[in-house]
Amino acid sequence: MHHAANLQLQLLGYADRAGNEAGNLALSQRRAEAVREVLVSAGIPADAVSARGMGESASVDCGSEPTREARLACMAPDRRVEIVAQGEI
Repeated sequence: MHHAANLQLQLLGYADRAGNEAGNLALSQRRAEAVREVLVSAGIPADAVSARGMGESASVDCGSEPTREARLACMAPDRRVEIVAQGEI
């Protein structure tokens, strides 16, 4: 496996607007940390991967959906982790 000494990965976890803001921030942090654990267990050096919860800061507005189920389905893309890579491979 080729190791990239200069590569840094930043994992940004997000949550949808369901629930309260503090809970969503904690959930988004756990989501990013879960992805970090997978990457580290796959051989990425732990000091090259950081995890940060972003809460509901980039969620879509699904307020016009008629039912709770439709709103939750609309917000599905908000429940994600983005990987930002910096450095050289």
